[in-house]
Amino acid sequence: MKILIISIVIFLTVIGMFIAYQAKMHGLELPDLNNLGLERKGWYGDSFGALTSLFTGLAFAGLIVTILLQHNELKAQSSEFIDMNKNHEESIKLQSMNILYDVYQNRLDKNDILKRDFHASLDATYGGNTNAIDNENSKLIKNRDFILNYLENKIEGIDPTRK
Repeated sequence: MKILIISIVIFLTVIGMFIAYQAKMHGLELPDLNNLGLERKGWYGDSFGALTSLFTGLAFAGLIVTILLQHNELKAQSSEFIDMNKNHEESIKLQSMNILYDVYQNRLDKNDILKRDFHASLDATYGGNTNAIDNENSKLIKNRDFILNYLENKIEGIDPTRK
Protein backbone atom coordinates (compact mmCIF):
# COMPACT_ATOMS: atom_id res chain seq x y z
CA MET A 1 0.00 0.00 0.00
CA LYS A 2 2.88 2.34 0.84
CA ILE A 3 4.49 1.73 -2.55
CA LEU A 4 1.21 2.45 -4.33
CA ILE A 5 0.94 5.81 -2.57
CA ILE A 6 4.56 6.64 -3.42
CA SER A 7 3.93 5.64 -7.05
CA ILE A 8 0.86 7.87 -7.31
CA VAL A 9 2.67 10.83 -5.71
CA ILE A 10 5.63 10.48 -8.10
CA PHE A 11 3.33 10.09 -11.12
CA LEU A 12 1.25 13.15 -10.17
CA THR A 13 4.39 15.18 -9.50
CA VAL A 14 5.79 14.40 -12.95
CA ILE A 15 2.46 15.15 -14.66
CA GLY A 16 2.12 18.37 -12.65
CA MET A 17 5.60 19.49 -13.64
CA PHE A 18 4.79 18.84 -17.30
CA ILE A 19 1.53 20.78 -17.12
CA ALA A 20 3.24 23.67 -15.31
CA TYR A 21 5.95 23.78 -17.98
CA GLN A 22 3.42 23.75 -20.82
CA ALA A 23 1.33 26.47 -19.14
CA LYS A 24 4.41 28.67 -18.68
CA MET A 25 5.56 28.16 -22.26
CA HIS A 26 2.25 28.55 -24.04
CA GLY A 27 -0.13 30.06 -21.57
CA LEU A 28 -3.36 28.27 -20.94
CA GLU A 29 -4.39 28.33 -24.63
CA LEU A 30 -2.79 26.45 -27.49
CA PRO A 31 -1.52 28.74 -30.25
CA ASP A 32 -3.07 28.71 -33.72
CA LEU A 33 -0.32 27.10 -35.79
CA ASN A 34 -1.70 28.40 -39.10
CA ASN A 35 -1.02 32.02 -38.14
CA LEU A 36 2.49 31.46 -36.76
CA GLY A 37 5.65 32.16 -38.69
CA LEU A 38 8.20 29.45 -39.44
CA GLU A 39 10.43 30.48 -36.56
CA ARG A 40 7.49 30.38 -34.09
CA LYS A 41 6.40 26.99 -35.45
CA GLY A 42 9.91 25.65 -34.87
CA TRP A 43 9.94 27.03 -31.36
CA TYR A 44 6.52 25.47 -30.72
CA GLY A 45 7.67 22.07 -32.05
CA ASP A 46 10.81 22.20 -29.94
CA SER A 47 8.70 22.78 -26.87
CA PHE A 48 7.38 19.23 -27.19
CA GLY A 49 10.78 18.09 -26.01
CA ALA A 50 8.98 18.41 -22.69
CA LEU A 51 7.06 15.30 -23.66
CA THR A 52 10.38 13.50 -23.74
CA SER A 53 11.05 14.85 -20.28
CA LEU A 54 7.62 13.63 -19.18
CA PHE A 55 8.28 10.10 -20.36
CA THR A 56 11.78 10.18 -18.90
CA GLY A 57 10.35 11.29 -15.56
CA LEU A 58 7.72 8.54 -15.67
CA ALA A 59 10.39 5.97 -16.53
CA PHE A 60 12.48 7.17 -13.60
CA ALA A 61 9.44 6.98 -11.32
CA GLY A 62 8.85 3.43 -12.57
CA LEU A 63 12.46 2.60 -11.80
CA ILE A 64 12.08 3.87 -8.22
CA VAL A 65 8.86 1.90 -7.74
CA THR A 66 10.54 -1.23 -9.13
CA ILE A 67 13.46 -0.83 -6.72
CA LEU A 68 11.06 -0.43 -3.79
CA LEU A 69 9.10 -3.51 -4.84
CA GLN A 70 12.28 -5.56 -5.17
CA HIS A 71 13.42 -4.36 -1.76
CA ASN A 72 10.17 -5.51 -0.17
CA GLU A 73 10.32 -8.86 -1.97
CA LEU A 74 13.91 -9.42 -0.83
CA LYS A 75 12.94 -8.64 2.78
CA ALA A 76 10.04 -11.10 2.58
CA GLN A 77 12.23 -13.75 0.97
CA SER A 78 14.92 -13.27 3.62
CA SER A 79 12.34 -13.65 6.38
CA GLU A 80 10.97 -16.83 4.78
CA PHE A 81 14.49 -18.23 4.45
CA ILE A 82 15.20 -17.59 8.14
CA ASP A 83 11.94 -19.31 9.14
CA MET A 84 12.66 -22.23 6.83
CA ASN A 85 16.17 -22.57 8.28
CA LYS A 86 14.81 -22.61 11.85
CA ASN A 87 12.25 -25.27 10.91
CA HIS A 88 14.95 -27.33 9.21
CA GLU A 89 17.23 -27.13 12.26
CA GLU A 90 14.35 -28.17 14.53
CA SER A 91 13.53 -31.08 12.21
CA ILE A 92 17.15 -32.28 12.25
CA LYS A 93 17.23 -32.04 16.04
CA LEU A 94 14.02 -34.07 16.38
CA GLN A 95 15.26 -36.68 13.90
CA SER A 96 18.52 -37.01 15.84
CA MET A 97 16.64 -37.43 19.11
CA ASN A 98 14.41 -40.05 17.50
CA ILE A 99 17.44 -41.99 16.24
CA LEU A 100 19.03 -41.79 19.69
CA TYR A 101 15.81 -43.06 21.24
CA ASP A 102 15.81 -46.02 18.84
CA VAL A 103 19.46 -46.78 19.73
CA TYR A 104 18.64 -46.84 23.46
CA GLN A 105 15.55 -48.96 22.90
CA ASN A 106 17.49 -51.48 20.76
CA ARG A 107 20.20 -51.68 23.40
CA LEU A 108 17.57 -52.28 26.11
CA ASP A 109 15.99 -55.03 24.02
CA LYS A 110 19.39 -56.69 23.52
CA ASN A 111 20.14 -56.39 27.24
CA ASP A 112 16.80 -58.01 28.07
CA ILE A 113 17.67 -60.94 25.83
CA LEU A 114 21.19 -61.15 27.30
CA LYS A 115 19.81 -60.91 30.82
CA ARG A 116 17.26 -63.62 30.17
CA ASP A 117 19.87 -65.95 28.63
CA PHE A 118 22.50 -65.04 31.24
CA HIS A 119 20.00 -65.40 34.07
CA ALA A 120 18.99 -68.82 32.84
CA SER A 121 22.65 -69.82 32.61
CA LEU A 122 23.46 -68.43 36.09
CA ASP A 123 20.39 -70.00 37.62
CA ALA A 124 21.45 -73.31 36.24
CA THR A 125 25.04 -72.84 37.43
CA TYR A 126 25.32 -70.37 40.35
CA GLY A 127 21.89 -69.25 41.39
CA GLY A 128 21.99 -65.96 39.35
CA ASN A 129 23.59 -62.49 39.79
CA THR A 130 22.54 -59.96 37.14
CA ASN A 131 23.41 -56.70 38.95
CA ALA A 132 25.74 -55.35 36.20
CA ILE A 133 23.09 -55.79 33.51
CA ASP A 134 20.41 -54.36 35.82
CA ASN A 135 22.56 -51.26 36.46
CA GLU A 136 23.18 -50.69 32.76
CA ASN A 137 19.48 -51.18 32.03
CA SER A 138 18.45 -48.61 34.64
CA LYS A 139 20.84 -46.04 33.07
CA LEU A 140 19.55 -46.83 29.58
CA ILE A 141 15.93 -46.58 30.73
CA LYS A 142 16.63 -43.23 32.39
CA ASN A 143 18.23 -41.85 29.19
CA ARG A 144 15.51 -43.35 26.99
CA ASP A 145 12.79 -41.82 29.16
CA PHE A 146 14.48 -38.42 29.04
CA ILE A 147 14.55 -38.56 25.24
CA LEU A 148 10.95 -39.76 25.09
CA ASN A 149 9.89 -36.92 27.41
CA TYR A 150 11.84 -34.42 25.26
CA LEU A 151 10.17 -35.64 22.07
CA GLU A 152 6.69 -35.60 23.63
CA ASN A 153 7.20 -32.04 24.91
CA LYS A 154 8.43 -30.89 21.51
CA ILE A 155 5.38 -32.39 19.84
CA GLU A 156 3.11 -30.62 22.35
CA GLY A 157 5.00 -27.35 21.81
CA ILE A 158 6.62 -27.17 25.25
CA ASP A 159 10.32 -26.31 25.36
CA PRO A 160 11.76 -29.11 27.52
CA THR A 161 15.09 -27.34 28.05
CA ARG A 162 13.40 -24.53 30.04
CA LYS A 163 12.58 -25.17 33.65
